[in-house]
Amino acid sequence: MLLTFVQLRAQEGTIDSTKIARSTVYVELLGSGALYSLNYDRLFLKKDAFGLSARVGLSYMTQVHSFYIPVAINGLWGKRNHHLELSAGVTFILIQDENNILKTTGTEIAYVPAIGYRFQKNDGGFFFRLVVLKFFPVEESVVIWGGLGLGYTFKHHQA
Repeated sequence: MLLTFVQLRAQEGTIDSTKIARSTVYVELLGSGALYSLNYDRLFLKKDAFGLSARVGLSYMTQVHSFYIPVAINGLWGKRNHHLELSAGVTFILIQDENNILKTTGTEIAYVPAIGYRFQKNDGGFFFRLVVLKFFPVEESVVIWGGLGLGYTFKHHQA
């Protein structure tokens, strides 16, 4: 009886990787896509209290005809639904400023490290992300910024 109890307690903290919801779609307000971005995040490693995910997003600003494409690798620490997130990313910026609002045209790359909080359940559902980040554009000064992400985490169904 005692042996059975110890085995059950040992397995309680383990995560069955086949039951984890790994895909997330979300809208980020502000953040690494400027004013907003639509994002896809894929959890590709989950081991006990540590996880790794990759994210790609897209934003388009009509006033200056510019695209923002944030790409990042995220480290996640936390056993259940609450996670510390450390992110290493870049944002590709493609600008075609026909109205001369930004006084520039071309492409830029901004390095965008971030730290924050992520609420993401292993079995999916509501997703929340709040981060503080820095933009390190190649030719401009450093900008401290924040981002709020809201979305949904889900499992892929296999046929």
